Amino acid sequence: VIRGNEVWPESRIRLHKRISKDGELDEVEMLADQFRLQDISQLLLKTKLLPRSQHKRLQQMQPQGEVRNLNLQVRTKNDEFIAPFFMQAEFEQLAIRPSGKLPGINGTNGTVWTNSEQGHVNIHSSYASFDAPTLFRAPLKLQQLNGVLHWHKQPQGWQFLADNIQASNFDLKTVSSLQLDIPATGASPYLDLQVAFREGNASQASSYFPVLIMGKPLVKWLDQAIIGGQVKQGGAIFNGRLSDFPFKQQQGHMLVEFAGKNVELAYYPGWPRLTKADANVEFTSKGMAIEATNARLLNSQVSRATINITSFASPQLEIKGRLKGSVNDIAQFLVESPLAANASNFVKQQRIEGKAITQLQLHIPLSEKMRKQAPMGLQGETRISDGALYLLDERLDITGINGIVQFTESGQTARDIQGFILGEPAEFNLSTEEVDTEAVINITAAAHLDTAKLLDSIGGGSSGERIKGMSDWQALV
Repeated sequence: VIRGNEVWPESRIRLHKRISKDGELDEVEMLADQFRLQDISQLLLKTKLLPRSQHKRLQQMQPQGEVRNLNLQVRTKNDEFIAPFFMQAEFEQLAIRPSGKLPGINGTNGTVWTNSEQGHVNIHSSYASFDAPTLFRAPLKLQQLNGVLHWHKQPQGWQFLADNIQASNFDLKTVSSLQLDIPATGASPYLDLQVAFREGNASQASSYFPVLIMGKPLVKWLDQAIIGGQVKQGGAIFNGRLSDFPFKQQQGHMLVEFAGKNVELAYYPGWPRLTKADANVEFTSKGMAIEATNARLLNSQVSRATINITSFASPQLEIKGRLKGSVNDIAQFLVESPLAANASNFVKQQRIEGKAITQLQLHIPLSEKMRKQAPMGLQGETRISDGALYLLDERLDITGINGIVQFTESGQTARDIQGFILGEPAEFNLSTEEVDTEAVINITAAAHLDTAKLLDSIGGGSSGERIKGMSDWQALV
């Protein structure tokens, strides 16, 4: 047989049909050693062997692949398949395009046996793909796919069962079990799914998000937030009717949780990233929670941080953390964020030393609705120990700085910070004011200083012969 420029593979095919007395097709039997699905599907589409509904479905699915040892027996009545029905076959490189709510597959190998009451498919494939355009942005590519899916007819509909479906690729290894009940009434299917996974690549996580049933603000945040890391192990559970998701009335349950290592999070654009974190991540149908420990922010240690979205319906990012490190890191954190960006040049031009312990709490709206209700907010404080600031090309040193600096989204404040200017005790206050829509940081200092030494430090020339003695000084920067 030649179709276009293609020659059918050599095969033995037996086709038998029986017409009922009223002239409608009643029964078809087909036996075949070997054939290509694309050849047979084109042949069926050019005949009237299929009911109209199945003819349309076949056009949409465009099946391809090699089929061997086929035994097919079907009957129709009133343009629909009816019992009894039987099919048995082996297949290689099976490919079916998505059709309606049904997903597509590509590159699968296995065997199938089914009749009008029950059946099973045994899949053992390499380099297969799974295409569910109603869930994922792109087909999921698999290096291995193995398992058995059973189905049987019940009085209330069809039930599909699988106990040990194994799938893996370069990003993830999974073992899954499921029960899918499809009611005969046409009601929404009920899915009970459990998935265990390990050896995951967090940098590819966005490929596995069911983005088409997730809110756009959440998808946007997840896409830019999860930069890298390894998923040691985790699991997923889905239990409920598909139409009830995301289970706003507690009609079902969805949970994804996993433990990660060396996780890198860009929790908000422009802010310094959280790196090298051990992270426990949990997603439910309502919200998300991340707990990170042993992480780094710049060169500071983050002993514990939590990143939560309580409600996907009203998405707002809540971040709490405790940092232990250097004063310079905290200064870099503030100027690299939108909070004190105008102080960036000042921080880069000075040498800053000392230890700091910082507590902070952020809330960041992720949708336009939430930005109107609750704009971005920040609260925190930094406890400085033995800090030092070297100004004017290190001609003027402020050392022994100890005290607490508080900060919010509006700016920074501090009172009664203690330190030394040129070796003499000094007191500092810090405040923020808005000038021409920009936040300007004011630092005031008071000290009893050697006047000649101070003037020499700030560039007043050689004044030792003309000015001598101690005096009280106040400065505003």
